[in-house]
Amino acid sequence: MWPDLYYPPSAGCPSTSSVIGNFSASACGWPWSCAAIGCSISGSSSTEGCSDGESGCEGSTQTINQPPATISGSISCAAPGSNGWCQSAASLSLSGSEPLSGYSITALEGTRNGVTFACSGSSCSVDLLEGQNDFTYWALSSWGDSSTMGSASGKVDTQPPVINGTLSGTSGDNGWYLSDVTVSASASDGMSGLQSFEINMDGGGYQPYAETTLGEGTHTIDLRAVDNAGHVSQVS
Repeated sequence: MWPDLYYPPSAGCPSTSSVIGNFSASACGWPWSCAAIGCSISGSSSTEGCSDGESGCEGSTQTINQPPATISGSISCAAPGSNGWCQSAASLSLSGSEPLSGYSITALEGTRNGVTFACSGSSCSVDLLEGQNDFTYWALSSWGDSSTMGSASGKVDTQPPVINGTLSGTSGDNGWYLSDVTVSASASDGMSGLQSFEINMDGGGYQPYAETTLGEGTHTIDLRAVDNAGHVSQVS
């Protein structure tokens, strides 16, 4: 009677020809040969089932990779400006997704300029502040995992630049000056920064601003400032 051959299922079974030699007369130390007694040696292979704890049973660990939760984010701006700036209120819209049936996104978390925020559920909107906004964000799932971290950036400047100007000279009556008049002006923008500051004297066209002295006559002075977000301020 041939003994059963158990083999770990994870490695597959050997061919019959590779193991039949283990049951030859010489291998077992028999004093007679099969030829003398008319026996024949043959065999077959099969995989037998078993349960944990049984002799000859081998357990194995199998890793199954499930698709992860995902998150997407986009910044919306009602009034896009120049150089990537938004001239109006803006927001970051987030949406998470859980691909495994029976599970869902429980929360969205992230940071805005290093300050944490959190929203329950699979979607939310986060307002942008004036100035630079740098976001990181991720989704949490009831499956127990989290999505990979996403990132987004946006810039908001809702205010135009400020222009200040003065006229210096000897004042007379009815708005007239009794001397030459010096035109001094400045412009500033505390958010996106100043892109240009120009002066237009008596309709001659805008030129980069420089302090100007006015002589005899009636004069018209236009000042124009543009910030990096595209806002334009003008005074006359």
